[in-house]
Amino acid sequence: MFGHSDTAAVSGLVHAARMLADATLRNQTLQRCRQVMGAKVAGAWNVHSAALIAEESLEYLVMFSSTAALLGSPGQANYAAANASLDATAHLRSGMGSAAASMQWGAWAGAGMATQHDTLTRTAAAGLGEVSVNVGMEALGGVCCGQALGSQIAVVPIRWPQLLLWVAPPFLAHFRLHGPFADAKVPKVVTEEAAGTCVQGVLAASVPEWTSNESDASPMIAEVAL
Repeated sequence: MFGHSDTAAVSGLVHAARMLADATLRNQTLQRCRQVMGAKVAGAWNVHSAALIAEESLEYLVMFSSTAALLGSPGQANYAAANASLDATAHLRSGMGSAAASMQWGAWAGAGMATQHDTLTRTAAAGLGEVSVNVGMEALGGVCCGQALGSQIAVVPIRWPQLLLWVAPPFLAHFRLHGPFADAKVPKVVTEEAAGTCVQGVLAASVPEWTSNESDASPMIAEVAL
């Protein structure tokens, strides 16, 4: 459709294909992987290839990824990997100077695949809340209008103490060693000061150049932590 001069210019593309073929690693098969990869990986690359033709007029390209690619999800290794490829494609396009954003969605409230499986129960136990329709649409609108701070955006309410007691991906491991999350008795309410202290500790442990007296950054750090 991009090749015809009489067609209207394409200003945006959204890749929202979905496919599940859950199984534990022991029961995972090539066929299950192909099912998910076909919709996600091949689909994203086709969208990317088509977008190259409409690059001049394209204002946004949004791909629907999942928090499974960010935090992992039991029984969904193929789904997590497929969504991670969307994230990688977004980073590739961003590196090329092209419009791209991969949105790692949490479970939507009252809509989507999460309502058809035990997803909501499982994610709630892990400390992940539901994304309301209003919040989800506001986030999507912001990304399409160019308000995203990066090419990979996670949209999910998180109860951090509960999540970090349930699982800690490698890039969040330091959060278990600092501030309010270091103690096994995690407080039910994390204050702004405690959250800021936690992130300060993570930065100091992860970034050699970081110093804890970066006072100008303190308000921003506390906001990000919460």
